[in-house]
Amino acid sequence: MASVVNRYVIFVIVLAATVPNITCNAGAGKERPELVIAAAISLKDVFVDLGREFESLHNVKIIFNFAGSNSLQRQLENGAPADLFASASVAELDALVGQQLILPETRRTFAGNSVVLIGRAPPDGGDFGFDDLADQRISHIALGSGGVPVRIYCEEVLRELGLWNRLSGKYVFGNNARQVLQYVASGEAEAGLVYSTDAQSSPDVRVMQ
Repeated sequence: MASVVNRYVIFVIVLAATVPNITCNAGAGKERPELVIAAAISLKDVFVDLGREFESLHNVKIIFNFAGSNSLQRQLENGAPADLFASASVAELDALVGQQLILPETRRTFAGNSVVLIGRAPPDGGDFGFDDLADQRISHIALGSGGVPVRIYCEEVLRELGLWNRLSGKYVFGNNARQVLQYVASGEAEAGLVYSTDAQSSPDVRVMQ
């Protein structure tokens, strides 16, 4: 069996360049200030929990916008409102810095993750590893679509294992890590590559390697 490639993933957060502080959206007639957060969809579960706690402690209303990091980048470039941007990679931030759309001095790495191979949970799924992905029993392998950070990380893993080109006819692509997870959970794909935390969020999948 091929050795596991532990691809380290970073999550980075910054302030949007167009706002001086996180309460800037508080306007006349509003009961409490609003904080708009654009965040990678893999952060949804933990951010929603943190958001509820933050709202109760600080009398702030939090509005979340969850999507793939590259999709959020495009939204910000097109003028979408955001006070904070939490990205799954630095590429989106570098692009926004170049356009002066975020405040580079606020950039912080606040979390890490890793890429894992997943399959359906028993009794539907059997055991397999990276070395087994070329087998006939695995006809669909779910990955993020081009440009999505999870796709970039997973492609690096498969290339390092010498599998990227060999498996090219089996790939099905999701808009983000959560859609990849759903493809495997629903049985539309026998295997997929996602972040470790995504795999832990669904009882219908399990980590194979």
